[in-house]
Order: sequence, then structure tokens, then C-alpha cells
Amino acid sequence: MDQLPTLRVSTKDREAAIERLQAAFLNDRLTDTELGERIDRALSAKVVGDLDAVLADLPAEAALPSPWRAGAPAPSPVKSVNTYKGSAVQGGLWTVPPQFKSQAYKAHQTIDLTKATLSGPRTEIVVGAYKSTVVVVVPPGMAVEMQGSSHAGSWVDETHGGTPGGPLVVVKGSGYKSTIVVKGPDA
Repeated sequence: MDQLPTLRVSTKDREAAIERLQAAFLNDRLTDTELGERIDRALSAKVVGDLDAVLADLPAEAALPSPWRAGAPAPSPVKSVNTYKGSAVQGGLWTVPPQFKSQAYKAHQTIDLTKATLSGPRTEIVVGAYKSTVVVVVPPGMAVEMQGSSHAGSWVDETHGGTPGGPLVVVKGSGYKSTIVVKGPDA
């Protein structure tokens, strides 16, 4: 980080560091144990120097084996859910931005679109999952495309096609020992 080492870090700074760690892991620069230890240290970082120490021996920017890059500017607005060793549900009445980001580390997430308002005809859900389960629930008739990659995991589309010309949800990203499922409300 190009800041004073004693400057306090924000949640956004911690999340960017975790994305770099995940990219390094997926590029075989860190072991499973090292990734877990470094994520713990990144989450507890108080100042820039703490994050610098976690990232010091890694490339400044490591390409993820997926359609996005860690730390790249995201289109606005972007809503995200980040879960660390727990569970999270994003559902009910909410507005889904054109791109929604899901980060899960040893977690279970549900992203429920059944009562949501989509911002446009195409919505992307970008998933980064490590030893996790991410479930995307779509309303009947919604078209789904899955463009993910996984290592020792699975991507499953349990939907039955969509309405021609109707809304499209593209679920993409990467998972390690994770299951990413897209299903209808009654599945």
C-alpha cells in the first residue's frame, strides 16, 4: 500500500488485501494454511503497516483465474456480501445493482433474487468462494448463465431455462473446494 504505515486501515483496505491473498492462493503462491493465517491477520489489521506485512512477499497485482481482477475499479454502484466463517442472506425487497459481488471464506451465503428489483436486463453476480457454499435463488422464468471455474468444487444450475427476452443473471467467478448453486424458489 502506498500510504504511511501508521495510517488506520478501512474495511475496504482489508477486503482489497484479502482479494490479493485469494488471487495469490489461486495462483499457487500460498498454501491453504498460509491463506487462512494471512486472512486472519488481514481481518485484524489496524494500520497500513499490518497489511503491508501480510502482502509483502506477494506480487502487487495477481491475476485471478476468472473474468475479474483483484483491486480493479468496479462499476458503480456495486453491492457486495462478504462472509468469513459464518452465514449471510441477502434477500427480501432490495435493488440489485448491475454487478453484485459475493466473497465467502468457509461460509454459507444465500443471494435471493425472488423479491428483488433488478437494475437492468442483465445482472452479474461475481463469486469468490473458498471452502464455501453460495446459493443464488432466482424467480421463475429468469435466464441463467454460469461462467465460473472451480478447483475441487462444483457449479450447479438447477433452473429450467428462462423466458426469451427476459432478464438474465450471469453468475461467474471462482471457487476452491466450494459449491455454487443457482436454483428456483421451490428447488
